[in-house]
Amino acid sequence: MKTIIILVWCITQVVGNEVMSGTTIGKYMKPGLAVELAYISEKVAVGEMSDVNITVSTSSIKNGILHISISPDKKLQGFRKKRFSFTIDKEHNSFPINLKLSSNSNGIHYINIFAKIKGMGMRAFAVPVYVGNGKNNFQSKVVRKTKQGTNITISPAQESIIDGDN
Repeated sequence: MKTIIILVWCITQVVGNEVMSGTTIGKYMKPGLAVELAYISEKVAVGEMSDVNITVSTSSIKNGILHISISPDKKLQGFRKKRFSFTIDKEHNSFPINLKLSSNSNGIHYINIFAKIKGMGMRAFAVPVYVGNGKNNFQSKVVRKTKQGTNITISPAQESIIDGDN
């Protein structure tokens, strides 16, 4: 048992960057396309390339063509949009997609994935890419209490005046 723990520690020391992972396999899903997704996303510093490995599985679908459309957040660099088509049969129901992305912006950025099989439906996924400290820098909200003690947030209003004659 000690040998295994040391081996895992050595592997993580060689790799260097923290790795984030997630999956939809075995999770509840709404009715839709029976496609599952698992990912491994390398957490990197601002400006570094992140290896993102995605596997799309169609274990309950026996045949058809799986169409995948991938588009990253605007703050991710590497590609703008990719499309893949995979033929599903008895031997092929798991499809790896490997991406390399970077960002000059600190935070959590997402890769949007849409899976579709004609006549069977569609399903959408989002895979996170952690850059820098992995925290988004949102403007803090002003929280106040009403006379009844309810918390409220104050946000600046944005308005547009549209001339009805145009």
